[in-house]
Amino acid sequence: MGIEWVDFKRIEGRRMLMVEMFCVKCKEKKTVADDTVTKEKTAKGRNMIRAVCPTCGTKMVKFVK
Repeated sequence: MGIEWVDFKRIEGRRMLMVEMFCVKCKEKKTVADDTVTKEKTAKGRNMIRAVCPTCGTKMVKFVK
């Protein structure tokens, strides 16, 4: 799906991929763990991922291939 994985991180003894997304409210890029990211399709069929900003709690969306 063309998701840009940023980094591997060890959390509670297991390897976790991190995804970089932009938060509009904080106005900066945030790194989100892949277990909190959901993959969806829009009504027109475009692929996207959704997550929640770890700082402010705003929903973030990123369109992917």
